[in-house]
Formats: sequence, C-alpha cells, structure tokens
Amino acid sequence: MPGPGSTSRQCSSCCMSLNVACKTCKFCKAVQPRKLRLNKRMEKFDTKANTWVQAQKRNKTSSHLRDQAALVKCNI
Repeated sequence: MPGPGSTSRQCSSCCMSLNVACKTCKFCKAVQPRKLRLNKRMEKFDTKANTWVQAQKRNKTSSHLRDQAALVKCNI
C-alpha cells in the first residue's frame, strides 16, 4: 500500500506500477477502479438527475427538459 504522499499505485490486474491519475493501465489496458467516495458522489448525482427529470415529466414542463438538453449539448 503506498504512503499518504505517494504518486504511484499498482494496477489492480497486472500489479505494475502506475501513476495515481491513470484511469487505465498502460501495460494491460485494464480499467482501474475509482475511489469509493467518487463512486458514491456520481451515483448520488445520477439519482438526483433522474428524479428531477421524472418531476419535470410529471409536472408537464417539457420546456425545462429541452432547455437543459440544449445546454448539455452545447457544453459537449
């Protein structure tokens, strides 16, 4: 296990040394697992987004959905 100030870690499948910011291993191309805290935040965001969409559909405010979709499309 690397120390608290370490900038390297081991690949979860081939155990080669990687930079902590790598999302995939450059040797075996395996996707590296995310941190548990980040996964929880992303799941929470997804559930909030889905509940918001359902509320907009239930209230029949489809213009809000189209406006948000246009913003997302422009930002990509």
